[in-house]
Amino acid sequence: TIFHLLVSRICYNDDINHIMELITSNCNMINYKNSDGDTIFHLAAKNRQMELYNRLLEMGMNENDPNHMLETPKSIIGPIKKNLLF
Repeated sequence: TIFHLLVSRICYNDDINHIMELITSNCNMINYKNSDGDTIFHLAAKNRQMELYNRLLEMGMNENDPNHMLETPKSIIGPIKKNLLF
């Protein structure tokens, strides 16, 4: 599926512009949740894709949307952002 393609692109640090092109050309995938309740936004946070995370945030994605473990993209990225400052 397009979702799985996006996941592989995110995990392998593919070109951000290419990832954004896939997302915008498949708008129905933007809020799709996998079996864990993760969206593309969760996966960007989990894979430390700060540029992608920020671009998704600018698109208006909800960083407080919980997955099945009640993790939000914001709660995932918080510790990562903190560690990047040091």
